[in-house]
Amino acid sequence: MLKKIWPIIFLVLITCAFFYKVIFGGHVLVDMSALSDKLPWSAYLPKYFDHERPPYTSSDSSTVYYPTFKFYSEEWKKGIFPMWWPYLTGGYPILANSTSLILNPFSLLLFFLPPELGYSWSLICKIFLAGVGIFLYLRLLKIKSWASLVGALAYMFNTLVMLKLEIPWMTQAIWSLPFIFCSFEKFFRSKKIYWSLLAAFLLALQFVGGHPQTGLYAALFLFCYAAARFFYDRKKFSGQMKKIFFFAFLPFVLLPLLAAAQILPMFELQNLGQRSANEQPQWIPPQHLLTAIMPQFFGDTQESFNASEKIERNILRLLHLDFPPISLPYLGIIPLIFALVAIFKKWRDNFFARFFAFWTIALIGVHISTPLWAPLSLRLPFLQNMWNTYRVNILYIFSASILAGIGANYFIKNYSQAKKILRRVLKIIFFILIPVFLFGLLLALKFTKRLFFQAGSRIVSKFYLEKHNLPFDHYQDQMENWYKIYARHFHLLNPTLLAPLLLILTVSIILFLFYKKKISLSFLKISLLLTTIIDLFYIGWVYNPMPVKRADVFPVIPPVAFLQKDQGLYRVSSTDGWNVIFPNSLANYNISDIGVEYNIYSSRYDEYMSFIENNERANLDQQFHTSLWLERYDSPLLDLFNVKYIITPPEQKIGEEKFKLVYDREIKIYENKKVLPRVFLVPKARVIAEKEKILVALASENFNPLTEAIFEEAPPFSGGNNLQGSTSEILEYSSNQVKIKTDLTADGFLILADTDYPGWQVYVDGAKDKIYRANYLVRGLCLKAGKHEVVFKFEPKSVKMGLYISAITIIMIILIGTISILKNKNKKTAR
Repeated sequence: MLKKIWPIIFLVLITCAFFYKVIFGGHVLVDMSALSDKLPWSAYLPKYFDHERPPYTSSDSSTVYYPTFKFYSEEWKKGIFPMWWPYLTGGYPILANSTSLILNPFSLLLFFLPPELGYSWSLICKIFLAGVGIFLYLRLLKIKSWASLVGALAYMFNTLVMLKLEIPWMTQAIWSLPFIFCSFEKFFRSKKIYWSLLAAFLLALQFVGGHPQTGLYAALFLFCYAAARFFYDRKKFSGQMKKIFFFAFLPFVLLPLLAAAQILPMFELQNLGQRSANEQPQWIPPQHLLTAIMPQFFGDTQESFNASEKIERNILRLLHLDFPPISLPYLGIIPLIFALVAIFKKWRDNFFARFFAFWTIALIGVHISTPLWAPLSLRLPFLQNMWNTYRVNILYIFSASILAGIGANYFIKNYSQAKKILRRVLKIIFFILIPVFLFGLLLALKFTKRLFFQAGSRIVSKFYLEKHNLPFDHYQDQMENWYKIYARHFHLLNPTLLAPLLLILTVSIILFLFYKKKISLSFLKISLLLTTIIDLFYIGWVYNPMPVKRADVFPVIPPVAFLQKDQGLYRVSSTDGWNVIFPNSLANYNISDIGVEYNIYSSRYDEYMSFIENNERANLDQQFHTSLWLERYDSPLLDLFNVKYIITPPEQKIGEEKFKLVYDREIKIYENKKVLPRVFLVPKARVIAEKEKILVALASENFNPLTEAIFEEAPPFSGGNNLQGSTSEILEYSSNQVKIKTDLTADGFLILADTDYPGWQVYVDGAKDKIYRANYLVRGLCLKAGKHEVVFKFEPKSVKMGLYISAITIIMIILIGTISILKNKNKKTAR
């Protein structure tokens, strides 16, 4: 028994060792370092790094995913399944976001654990399962346990995973992919239907609990695998060809049905969302392929030569020498060597080596070749809004890790023949790669110096001389200093470059000693596995040092405590959202901020805010992309949208006629004296159908939001009565429902300053009524004189229909799978 499970125990221990800070040290996987250099947190949180935060580590963990997970945790513990997030963009449809992860099974940990622990443990569990999945798949391919562990380690701790560790959809995609392939492979080997059904369910989790882009990549990748596998084994399917074909491709038919609960709301928001594919796909410059061998070649992620000055970063970016936002992942030197062994020695006689070698090479080519990929990503409707092409790297690390296992297995089983390969590999390393690298490094430094100063002169002359009115010599001296930092990085004794060379040398010595029969095969296997662990752990902790303690995750700091004293409903706005109150961050405290950092949200909201930022010019071109905050703070449209507090840097002062300074410490908080309440009554409605004209009318000095509202379609009456003495009060304000009590002295109109979105229904005294879009963005309602109970409920048809379709499909799969298992069991019993 122990012989069978020792690799799983080994993976458990390795996972615990890597995440020891989280498991034993009170740390969490919520990257507060993204906020620790921004106000107001920088005044209270420890400075996690003595220098600039590691470049290209993502703030999404603390500003996008953790806030939503915390919200789910709070709502689930109240017995509510939240479909609407009221603290973002005036309200946000949760399931419509493709990476909401609310249907992810691992999100259930939030029901039992505090949100920061549930968030962290869900990520750790998925990394562990990723290793188990690769191990099991390689074992299915008849790969020895030791070699399977090599592939598992490469897949679990490569630089892509480490750099994006705190992103839940990434770990979801990584753990489920090998299990999907396991299920498919079991189906092709056993021809049992339930394996095909399991593959369909796991594939759906790529969409429901992951990311649509990685899900689409996985589906296409798996389709190619199924087609190739079916063609390869077609002679074995005599008499069962149609059945095998049907069930091999059934998962792709079931996929949209299983994932309907996510897909239908997602498409609804896609049609109403702000992203218009203004962004261009990102590509790997060819020189950045070096990161597959030397992950710190372009700079250490924690202390790089990409220093803090913007000019310097622009120079390096112009020369493609900055730390790459997209790079080819590093899987470890030893797994990389074994992957090359598989490509060169198993290509011809092993289907799996051939398939994954083809895709490894193809994915590298696609990832760096704009002409191959750009037309597809920019023209297909589903891909147009998904411009982060680095996500294809998930398929690369999967394919390369499988090759690493196959190559390691070939080496162990055929080490007498492998010695010939080792001799060639050692010659290539010592007589070609290392000399060429050293010569190229020295040549590059000398050659790049000229380019560095040429690029710097161009940037300074074009963007800085006139703007800052400083002499060119000032920038010349700065460029000299920057180049010294750059040259120091590429010095041969710099540990970031010396370490991989020493590692290659260490591996070469180990292989040489084995070649000379100085060490046994068992010792070789232990040495290579231990070296791989040290290699990947070192670079993993560099890429993701996990510095955040649990107590540092969104503590209630003084400015937050001040805002929380106000128990009413209101919104806030920061005039410098990049440095003060980063968008989404206040959602952790259940405070609504008009700033947003999200991949997609309502285009109406984007247009409304863009109109404000453009000084009320009627231009509906979208100004914002995934990040939105306003420098403008005095627009009447913000009053209309219930923005009560304006937050500024400590040095910024704003007019006291409209704003009152109420907090003055590390940041300033001003109270808006003219803010309108979240819900209010108006006597009159004006109808304007054209979008641009509505915004212009709202910003007009003649528009009084307390006496009229602008509707886009005609209500049953236009009003005009005196509503003096009328009242409206919010009785309940929750994630899916708003309950309001009103008392009108005459017919009038109720305005709820929350974003209007399909799926909201309104009931007046229990009877369903009609919601009108009011004031371009929010919800309006016609009310007769008298007392009323008004209930707004979020009941989106897309969510209901999607949940029904998914639920029925899951029930059918369970029934068919159970019948299949019972039939197979009866056949065995009959034998």
